[in-house]
Amino acid sequence: VQSIGHMLALLSPWNQPEYIQRIWCVFELWVAQNTPGCQIDLFLPQEQEEPFRAALESEGMQALWRTFEKVRIQDAKATCEDDRRNILRLVDPDAPDYNNSLRCDALNHAVVRQLQQWCVDTSAGHIQELLARDETVAPGACVNIARLLFQVSDWTRASAILEAERRALEAAGATATPEYAGLLQNIGVSFAHQGRDMEAVNMYMLAKAAYDTSRAPPSTQHAD
Repeated sequence: VQSIGHMLALLSPWNQPEYIQRIWCVFELWVAQNTPGCQIDLFLPQEQEEPFRAALESEGMQALWRTFEKVRIQDAKATCEDDRRNILRLVDPDAPDYNNSLRCDALNHAVVRQLQQWCVDTSAGHIQELLARDETVAPGACVNIARLLFQVSDWTRASAILEAERRALEAAGATATPEYAGLLQNIGVSFAHQGRDMEAVNMYMLAKAAYDTSRAPPSTQHAD
Protein backbone atom coordinates (compact mmCIF):
# COMPACT_ATOMS: atom_id res chain seq x y z
CA VAL A 1 0.00 0.00 0.00
CA GLN A 2 2.71 2.46 0.97
CA SER A 3 4.78 1.85 -2.17
CA ILE A 4 1.88 1.72 -4.64
CA GLY A 5 -0.03 4.66 -3.16
CA HIS A 6 -3.41 3.29 -4.23
CA MET A 7 -5.73 0.86 -2.48
CA LEU A 8 -8.82 -0.83 -3.95
CA ALA A 9 -11.32 -2.53 -1.64
CA LEU A 10 -14.07 -4.74 -3.06
CA LEU A 11 -17.16 -4.73 -0.85
CA SER A 12 -19.06 -7.93 -1.57
CA PRO A 13 -21.68 -8.97 -0.77
CA TRP A 14 -22.90 -5.42 -0.31
CA ASN A 15 -24.76 -6.07 2.96
CA GLN A 16 -22.07 -8.21 4.66
CA PRO A 17 -18.77 -7.47 2.91
CA GLU A 18 -16.17 -10.15 3.44
CA TYR A 19 -13.51 -7.45 3.23
CA ILE A 20 -14.38 -5.99 6.62
CA GLN A 21 -14.32 -9.41 8.26
CA ARG A 22 -10.63 -10.11 7.53
CA ILE A 23 -7.94 -8.73 9.80
CA TRP A 24 -5.46 -8.16 6.97
CA CYS A 25 -8.05 -6.09 5.08
CA VAL A 26 -9.02 -3.96 8.08
CA PHE A 27 -5.34 -3.36 8.79
CA GLU A 28 -4.68 -2.56 5.12
CA LEU A 29 -7.41 0.09 5.08
CA TRP A 30 -5.99 1.71 8.21
CA VAL A 31 -2.47 1.71 6.75
CA ALA A 32 -3.79 3.35 3.59
CA GLN A 33 -5.53 6.01 5.68
CA ASN A 34 -2.25 6.82 7.37
CA THR A 35 -0.16 6.85 4.20
CA PRO A 36 0.18 10.42 2.86
CA GLY A 37 -1.12 10.73 -0.69
CA CYS A 38 -2.59 7.23 -0.79
CA GLN A 39 -5.79 6.99 -2.83
CA ILE A 40 -8.49 4.77 -1.33
CA ASP A 41 -11.27 3.42 -3.56
CA LEU A 42 -14.08 1.37 -2.08
CA PHE A 43 -16.42 -0.13 -4.65
CA LEU A 44 -19.07 -2.73 -5.35
CA PRO A 45 -18.77 -5.43 -7.99
CA GLN A 46 -21.23 -4.88 -10.84
CA GLU A 47 -23.57 -7.67 -9.77
CA GLN A 48 -23.95 -6.06 -6.33
CA GLU A 49 -24.93 -2.60 -7.56
CA GLU A 50 -28.60 -3.39 -8.24
CA PRO A 51 -29.38 -5.00 -4.86
CA PHE A 52 -27.49 -2.14 -3.18
CA ARG A 53 -29.67 0.42 -4.96
CA ALA A 54 -32.84 -1.55 -4.28
CA ALA A 55 -32.00 -1.42 -0.57
CA LEU A 56 -32.22 2.37 -0.66
CA GLU A 57 -36.01 2.08 -0.52
CA SER A 58 -35.93 -0.15 2.56
CA GLU A 59 -34.00 -0.11 5.82
CA GLY A 60 -31.07 -1.78 4.07
CA MET A 61 -28.76 1.20 4.28
CA GLN A 62 -29.36 1.65 7.99
CA ALA A 63 -28.59 -2.05 8.45
CA LEU A 64 -25.36 -1.64 6.47
CA TRP A 65 -24.49 1.42 8.57
CA ARG A 66 -24.86 -0.69 11.71
CA THR A 67 -22.80 -3.50 10.16
CA PHE A 68 -19.97 -1.07 9.51
CA GLU A 69 -20.36 0.34 13.02
CA LYS A 70 -19.52 -3.06 14.50
CA VAL A 71 -16.18 -3.46 12.70
CA ARG A 72 -13.38 -4.22 15.18
CA ILE A 73 -9.92 -5.36 14.20
CA GLN A 74 -9.86 -7.46 17.37
CA ASP A 75 -12.81 -9.52 16.04
CA ALA A 76 -11.67 -9.84 12.42
CA LYS A 77 -10.75 -13.23 11.00
CA ALA A 78 -7.18 -14.36 10.39
CA THR A 79 -5.90 -17.31 8.39
CA CYS A 80 -3.62 -18.23 11.26
CA GLU A 81 -3.25 -17.04 14.82
CA ASP A 82 0.31 -15.82 14.21
CA ASP A 83 -1.03 -13.33 11.66
CA ARG A 84 -3.52 -12.02 14.20
CA ARG A 85 -0.90 -11.58 16.90
CA ASN A 86 1.59 -9.90 14.56
CA ILE A 87 -0.96 -7.46 13.15
CA LEU A 88 -2.32 -6.50 16.54
CA ARG A 89 1.24 -6.07 17.79
CA LEU A 90 1.92 -3.66 14.91
CA VAL A 91 -1.15 -1.63 15.89
CA ASP A 92 -0.32 -1.54 19.60
CA PRO A 93 3.03 -3.05 20.64
CA ASP A 94 2.42 -2.40 24.34
CA ALA A 95 -1.16 -3.58 24.86
CA PRO A 96 -1.60 -6.30 27.52
CA ASP A 97 -5.22 -6.72 26.40
CA TYR A 98 -6.14 -5.75 22.84
CA ASN A 99 -9.84 -5.59 23.69
CA ASN A 100 -9.02 -2.61 25.90
CA SER A 101 -6.41 -1.05 23.61
CA LEU A 102 -6.90 2.65 22.90
CA ARG A 103 -4.84 2.33 19.72
CA CYS A 104 -7.06 -0.47 18.45
CA ASP A 105 -10.10 1.62 19.33
CA ALA A 106 -8.67 4.54 17.36
CA LEU A 107 -8.05 2.27 14.36
CA ASN A 108 -11.59 0.92 14.57
CA HIS A 109 -13.04 4.42 14.71
CA ALA A 110 -11.07 5.55 11.66
CA VAL A 111 -12.01 2.48 9.61
CA VAL A 112 -15.69 2.66 10.59
CA ARG A 113 -15.83 6.35 9.72
CA GLN A 114 -14.37 5.69 6.25
CA LEU A 115 -16.78 2.83 5.56
CA GLN A 116 -19.81 4.79 6.72
CA GLN A 117 -18.81 7.85 4.70
CA TRP A 118 -18.56 5.63 1.63
CA CYS A 119 -22.05 4.29 2.36
CA VAL A 120 -23.43 7.83 2.61
CA ASP A 121 -21.62 9.20 -0.44
CA THR A 122 -22.48 6.25 -2.69
CA SER A 123 -26.15 6.20 -1.66
CA ALA A 124 -26.68 9.94 -1.79
CA GLY A 125 -24.79 10.25 -5.07
CA HIS A 126 -27.07 7.68 -6.73
CA ILE A 127 -30.24 9.41 -5.52
CA GLN A 128 -28.98 12.83 -6.59
CA GLU A 129 -28.19 11.51 -10.08
CA LEU A 130 -31.74 10.17 -10.44
CA LEU A 131 -33.29 13.41 -9.21
CA ALA A 132 -31.10 15.47 -11.54
CA ARG A 133 -32.41 13.41 -14.48
CA ASP A 134 -36.01 13.94 -13.30
CA GLU A 135 -36.41 10.20 -12.81
CA THR A 136 -38.97 8.87 -10.37
CA VAL A 137 -37.53 8.27 -6.91
CA ALA A 138 -39.52 6.75 -4.06
CA PRO A 139 -40.00 9.26 -1.22
CA GLY A 140 -38.91 6.58 1.23
CA ALA A 141 -35.56 6.26 -0.52
CA CYS A 142 -34.94 10.00 -0.19
CA VAL A 143 -35.89 9.95 3.48
CA ASN A 144 -33.64 6.94 4.13
CA ILE A 145 -30.68 8.66 2.49
CA ALA A 146 -31.40 11.90 4.32
CA ARG A 147 -31.25 10.02 7.61
CA LEU A 148 -27.82 8.67 6.68
CA LEU A 149 -26.72 12.21 5.89
CA PHE A 150 -28.08 13.28 9.27
CA GLN A 151 -25.70 10.73 10.83
CA VAL A 152 -22.70 12.57 9.37
CA SER A 153 -24.23 16.03 9.98
CA ASP A 154 -24.47 16.78 6.26
CA TRP A 155 -27.65 18.79 6.71
CA THR A 156 -27.20 20.83 3.53
CA ARG A 157 -27.00 17.79 1.27
CA ALA A 158 -29.90 16.13 3.10
CA SER A 159 -32.04 19.24 2.64
CA ALA A 160 -31.17 19.39 -1.07
CA ILE A 161 -32.29 15.79 -1.64
CA LEU A 162 -35.48 16.19 0.37
CA GLU A 163 -36.37 19.50 -1.28
CA ALA A 164 -35.77 18.06 -4.77
CA GLU A 165 -38.10 15.15 -3.99
CA ARG A 166 -40.65 17.56 -2.54
CA ARG A 167 -40.70 19.54 -5.78
CA ALA A 168 -41.09 16.33 -7.78
CA LEU A 169 -44.05 15.18 -5.68
CA GLU A 170 -45.72 18.58 -5.83
CA ALA A 171 -45.28 18.70 -9.61
CA ALA A 172 -46.94 15.29 -9.83
CA GLY A 173 -49.75 16.32 -7.48
CA ALA A 174 -48.80 13.56 -5.04
CA THR A 175 -49.16 15.57 -1.84
CA ALA A 176 -52.11 13.88 -0.10
CA THR A 177 -49.96 11.00 1.11
CA PRO A 178 -48.16 10.09 4.33
CA GLU A 179 -44.95 9.81 2.29
CA TYR A 180 -45.17 13.48 1.33
CA ALA A 181 -45.92 14.42 4.92
CA GLY A 182 -42.93 12.41 6.13
CA LEU A 183 -40.75 14.19 3.61
CA LEU A 184 -41.82 17.58 5.01
CA GLN A 185 -41.24 16.34 8.54
CA ASN A 186 -37.66 15.36 7.74
CA ILE A 187 -37.02 18.66 5.98
CA GLY A 188 -38.08 20.26 9.25
CA VAL A 189 -35.59 18.08 11.14
CA SER A 190 -32.82 19.18 8.78
CA PHE A 191 -33.74 22.86 9.18
CA ALA A 192 -33.77 22.54 12.98
CA HIS A 193 -30.26 21.09 13.03
CA GLN A 194 -29.06 23.96 10.85
CA GLY A 195 -30.40 26.52 13.33
CA ARG A 196 -33.17 27.53 10.93
CA ASP A 197 -35.75 27.33 13.70
CA MET A 198 -38.61 29.33 12.19
CA GLU A 199 -38.33 27.44 8.91
CA ALA A 200 -38.32 24.20 10.88
CA VAL A 201 -41.49 25.16 12.76
CA ASN A 202 -43.22 26.14 9.53
CA MET A 203 -42.20 22.86 7.94
CA TYR A 204 -43.48 20.86 10.92
CA MET A 205 -46.82 22.68 10.59
CA LEU A 206 -46.97 21.85 6.89
CA ALA A 207 -46.12 18.24 7.71
CA LYS A 208 -48.90 18.10 10.33
CA ALA A 209 -51.39 19.47 7.80
CA ALA A 210 -50.21 16.93 5.23
CA TYR A 211 -50.60 14.09 7.72
CA ASP A 212 -54.12 15.32 8.50
CA THR A 213 -54.95 15.43 4.80
CA SER A 214 -53.63 11.92 4.27
CA ARG A 215 -55.38 10.75 7.46
CA ALA A 216 -52.18 9.16 8.68
CA PRO A 217 -50.62 9.73 12.12
CA PRO A 218 -47.35 11.70 12.23
CA SER A 219 -44.31 9.48 11.87
CA THR A 220 -42.06 8.82 14.84
CA GLN A 221 -39.32 7.51 12.51
CA HIS A 222 -37.21 10.61 12.11
CA ALA A 223 -34.04 12.08 13.59
CA ASP A 224 -34.38 14.18 16.72
